[in-house]
Amino acid sequence: MKKYIWFSLTVIISLIPISVKAETWNGEKISQMIGAMSWCTNNAAKNPSEASIYQSARRAGTMALKKAIDNGDIDSNESLEILKKSEREGKYFDQTLNPERCKQIWQSVNENSMF
Repeated sequence: MKKYIWFSLTVIISLIPISVKAETWNGEKISQMIGAMSWCTNNAAKNPSEASIYQSARRAGTMALKKAIDNGDIDSNESLEILKKSEREGKYFDQTLNPERCKQIWQSVNENSMF
């Protein structure tokens, strides 16, 4: 009987999802990411396949940004300013973009269920 109870408790506990802190993406961060992915598409992609993954992250970001704007998280003009600045300067926040950083940003987008 004790084995059955322990087994049942083990099964129940294993069914409880473990909370993993997801990376938080707000309107500013999404705007920065879209600008960075534009820069990466034009400057860091080594081939059309790599450019395509950056473009897909940009498209996913655009849809998430629309939601952020609709929710009042960021103003569309502010978003456009941030996005253009990131693309023009080749920076993601204060980090200068390069092929490795582009891949890291893409990976964080790809792993986030928000996109």
